Amino acid sequence: MLAKNTIRIVQLIDSLEPGGAERMAVNIANAFDERQLFSALMVTRLEGSLKTSIGANVAYCYLNRTEKIDFKALFKGCDFIKKNKITHVQAHGSSLFFAVLLKLTRPSLQIVWHDHLGNRANNKKGNFSIQLLSFFVSKVLVVNESLEQWAKKHLWCKNIHRVSNFTSVGQEVPTTFLKGDNQKRIVCLANLKPPKNHKFILESFYESKIHDLGWTLHFVGRDFNDAYSQQLKDYVQEKELETKVYAYGSCADTHHILRQARAGILGSTYEGFPVVLLEYGLAELGVIATDVGHNARLIQSDKTGWLIPSNEKQTAVKAFMDLVNNSEKTDTLAHNLNTLVCTEFAKEKVIQELIEFIAN
Repeated sequence: MLAKNTIRIVQLIDSLEPGGAERMAVNIANAFDERQLFSALMVTRLEGSLKTSIGANVAYCYLNRTEKIDFKALFKGCDFIKKNKITHVQAHGSSLFFAVLLKLTRPSLQIVWHDHLGNRANNKKGNFSIQLLSFFVSKVLVVNESLEQWAKKHLWCKNIHRVSNFTSVGQEVPTTFLKGDNQKRIVCLANLKPPKNHKFILESFYESKIHDLGWTLHFVGRDFNDAYSQQLKDYVQEKELETKVYAYGSCADTHHILRQARAGILGSTYEGFPVVLLEYGLAELGVIATDVGHNARLIQSDKTGWLIPSNEKQTAVKAFMDLVNNSEKTDTLAHNLNTLVCTEFAKEKVIQELIEFIAN
């Protein structure tokens, strides 16, 4: 067992564009620093708005990697690790490949792979390389039971631990101000990608007719300006929802945004352990979420929110209407979710668990 104060760890992530894995990389880096441990964050490919959320004492390195094997980026990463005497790299998601390259140059470096991908079992092409790379991994962290089962069955590394995500309110500069009535706003915090199923949310919102009562829907997340994004924009125009549905793109002031809303929704077709549900809970929002991934661990119908089957529009419409028409129930469910998030998914509890797993 390592002495905890000898652990010098860097969080490795491919991008700082807002997303679940990216938020967790920043959250963990900041939390380790708050525990008086050396903490660093290394970004391989793309910086983004989450950079402003990194703690002032967290060592930071951006590699600007442009190729699969980019020697300039690799040497820069190795120099950073050597200079800061880093012992562990916690590689989030797809950054595992680069972590292995780092280890090949510095064999003493220990890799902790943190898997967030809810659709891992169906990711046939990517999984083969993950299995090969796992030979170089010392420990594996997963965010839900199905990922744990997959890892135990397929990976070379058998030191596997399931750990919860967490969230916290950090320093933010309020820059995003939502349109519409502040008591009638519903937020969907998710990049515009097909697994997040924004069209399902849009259609359910429209068919519930709550927009006729002054309710508005707000999409916050990166717009890739692709066919998926255009489909959403076409639907908004077709149904004349331009003053009822708004999109803001990628935003860093997440908690400021959520404090302006009454409710939050997540309509995904698959998930790992969505940080966004923790963020909704921390902001005391009424929450509608699909029953995928680890969502049911947080959202329980008539207890902490509305848990609905994926792609079942009729149930989603009813949930929208119940949220709007039963204000007292919405308040109660929001309060219950907040209590759950602040107790079972508290930052201090999760970080202590992480430290002990890495140290053993």
